[in-house]
Amino acid sequence: FVSPARIRRAEKKANAEYVRVLGGMLEETLEYGGRRMRPGLTIPDIVWLIEAVGVGTNLRERSHPELVRRADSEGRQIADLALVGIVMAMTEPVPGRRAPRRQRA
Repeated sequence: FVSPARIRRAEKKANAEYVRVLGGMLEETLEYGGRRMRPGLTIPDIVWLIEAVGVGTNLRERSHPELVRRADSEGRQIADLALVGIVMAMTEPVPGRRAPRRQRA
């Protein structure tokens, strides 16, 4: 087997790039939505939590797809609701900024 230290070294560059790319997209999205990270939390914190939900959902999908594909009465899947919850819990509105109005479909 490969040692955990060797795996960590191999993943270091890929992890940094992952945080840079996804983190950049999240920063732009938060800016657009008039939100910012709550004090004490960072973009990498939210990136890794989002990744954890994605990985967990993918693993559960393999054994129990009916659990992962559940949705609310409006058709929003539970993983999507979890991700929105993460963003709302880890961020806060920027004082004095209004979020853009939602376009109705």
